[in-house]
Formats: sequence, structure tokens, C-alpha cells
Amino acid sequence: MRRRTIYEILILLFALSLVMLTLSSCRLDIMTDIMDGYDSNPFLDRKPLDTARHDDEITFLLFSDAHLNRKDEDSWAEDNTPYLKDFLKENKDDYDFVISLGDIEDAGDINAPELHEFLSFFKENGITYLSALGNHELQGFHERSEWNELYASYGLFGTIGCYTYGDLSIYVTDSTKRIYGRQQLSWLEEALECDESRYKIMITHVNTYSGGTFDSSLLFFGTADIAERNEIYRLMTKYGVS
Repeated sequence: MRRRTIYEILILLFALSLVMLTLSSCRLDIMTDIMDGYDSNPFLDRKPLDTARHDDEITFLLFSDAHLNRKDEDSWAEDNTPYLKDFLKENKDDYDFVISLGDIEDAGDINAPELHEFLSFFKENGITYLSALGNHELQGFHERSEWNELYASYGLFGTIGCYTYGDLSIYVTDSTKRIYGRQQLSWLEEALECDESRYKIMITHVNTYSGGTFDSSLLFFGTADIAERNEIYRLMTKYGVS
């Protein structure tokens, strides 16, 4: 009886292994579907930011994870949003533009009054604003295109593509699913190959340099986190991207 039980357990474990292997193999296609909604390479359409200033020195303000409407003790927005607005009002002439790395609204509510009040601040004060998408933007079941339309309605820029300012190219990448995916990295290289800008930077929501960012990708997306990070580093090194 004991032998049969052990045998059945081994069979079950083997079956589970096959299922996991099959799922992992099938999900390889997710690596190409990560860019759903884009029929062509979004990085080839280079969009100029406000070009009123062309100083030799370009200065921008960068922030991330505002999480408007977050009500817990870790809320960034409640304490810092008023400070950020006051700081920009007093010092906006010191910065060429402002970059957000995503997670603006905590629940991804594209209709939240606090979100619209926040975005209208940049428009009313003539501040050039560029934003990447965070995972929380898509948490509210809104599409990337809806966020693009929202920013455009305020005269702001986002959420994926190549944006230029003088001799600077800014590549805004999509890491909302905590990976970049083969298609996005392929498109990124295609755009970098023909980019003659002197300076290039890449912005994204997840921390590419942290060890835990892509840990789930091996099981769920069919590629190891180290392999994807190495591909990003290769692109950045080969094409001089900061």
C-alpha cells in the first residue's frame, strides 16, 4: 500500500512538472504580446517636447510613485504632492521638463478628480511633463491608449515611445508587467540603431538594477530575469544609453 502511494505521488509530481513546463512554454508568446495595442514600433515616431530652451545643459526633475488617493501610512501623495507643487511653482524656470516614472493614481482610476487636478497643475503652470506607465495605471482596467489620451488632453506627454529635447532622446519604455519582452527590446534596438542624437536616456517604472525586479519572469514568462537584464545592459552599452 505504501509503495503504491509513493508511486502515485511520483506520478502526480511528474504530471505537475509537465503542466508547469507546458504553461511556461506557452507563455513564451506573452513575451511578444507584452506590446499589445501597438501595431508598429512606437520608438520610431520621435515626438519633440517643448523646445523653448536649447541650453548646453539640460536639467529635469524626476519623481515616481505619487500614488494619489492612497490612504495608508506609506502614502507619498498626501505629504509630498503639496510640496512638489509649491516647489515647482517657485523653481519651474530652473527645469526644462518634469518626468514621472508612473504609478500616479493608486487605484488606476483615470477619472479620479485628484488625478485631473494634479495633471491640470502642469498645464496651468506651463510645465512640460512626461510620464511612463506604472503597474498601478493599468490596475484600474484602463488601456494604455486611454492614458495617452488623458495626457494629450492636458498637453502632456506619455506613455511609451521616443521623445526628443534638443540633442537628447528620451526612451520611455513599458514595464507595467515587470518585464520588457522580446518585442519591445527588439523595437528599442531598431530605434536606437538609427538614432543620431548625442545623448540618450531610458526611463521606466521598475528598477532594472534591482535583483528582485524580474524574479517572476522565469516561471511565468519563459525567460530568466538575468537574461533580460543583460539584454537591456547590452543595448544601453552598445548605443550609449544612460
